[in-house]
Amino acid sequence: SMTYDWPEWNKLNIAGFEYGSGGASAYADITTDYYSPVHPEKGFMNLYSMTGDEEDRCEILAFYLTDSERNKAVELLLSDHILMEKYSLLANLINNITGDIILPVEPQ
Repeated sequence: SMTYDWPEWNKLNIAGFEYGSGGASAYADITTDYYSPVHPEKGFMNLYSMTGDEEDRCEILAFYLTDSERNKAVELLLSDHILMEKYSLLANLINNITGDIILPVEPQ
C-alpha cells in the first residue's frame, strides 16, 4: 500500500467513522455525484473524501487550491471546525516542507 497512515488525521473524524474502500470504489458508481462539494457529513468536503483518508486530504487541498472552487472551500472550512482542523494539519505539513506556501484560511 502506498497510503500514509496519519493517526493525528484519523483522530479528527467523528468517533466511529470509518473510511470506505478507497477512491477507486467511486468509479464504478456512475449514478452518484461523489465530487461536488456538498459537505455530506461534518468533516468532509464531498462523498469522494469519505472513500479513504488519502482522498480526504486530497479533496480538501484540491478545492482550496482551485481558483474556481476556493470560495466554496473557504465557506465550508469556516463553517466546520473538523474540516478546518484537517486543513490546518495539511497546511502545517506542507509549510514545514516548503516554507509557507499554503496560506491561512480567511473569509473571501
